[in-house]
Amino acid sequence: MKFSQSKEDGAMGIIRGIADPTAISGELYGPRGWGELSGRAKKCKLGKWVTPKAEAILWEESEKVCGEFVV
Repeated sequence: MKFSQSKEDGAMGIIRGIADPTAISGELYGPRGWGELSGRAKKCKLGKWVTPKAEAILWEESEKVCGEFVV
């Protein structure tokens, strides 16, 4: 899987965000990087493509599916 990741590795950031007591609310955790072995997700930065408008659209669409988020 040169340019992709397994379902398990893809879930690591989500799992760390909800289960790691050292995870910081509001931080993004994701894959360790291309070519690295699976394991603990790391803190990531959002890509330059994540504009305030894109963020708002994602939030709104996610709430349509999941219900209102309480932050």
